[in-house]
Amino acid sequence: MAALGQKKKILTYLLILLSLVLLSRTVFVLWNSFLPDFMVFYKSTKILFDNQNPYIVSNNFTQINYLPSTLFFLYPILIFNFTDSSRIWLIFSIVSLLGSFYLLYKIK
Repeated sequence: MAALGQKKKILTYLLILLSLVLLSRTVFVLWNSFLPDFMVFYKSTKILFDNQNPYIVSNNFTQINYLPSTLFFLYPILIFNFTDSSRIWLIFSIVSLLGSFYLLYKIK
């Protein structure tokens, strides 16, 4: 019975290790690539603050489908260029993911 508990523990640690390796690979790939979904947020925010309508822009990857008020929260990213902003967005997304894992663990 104790051996089964030990195997479960080892399997859990191996799964966590595999998850961290895959997360690291994904972060590396995203860090060094183009983020088309983020480009929509970045360009739409820039367009909105240039007093234009972000919903009629045709050169985006996709059309923005959020309320204009959500773009006000993204205004601080315009301080940086697109590459730096996308990396900040990526870091924020990872921190949010890890924070949600922590909260889910804490609920248990």
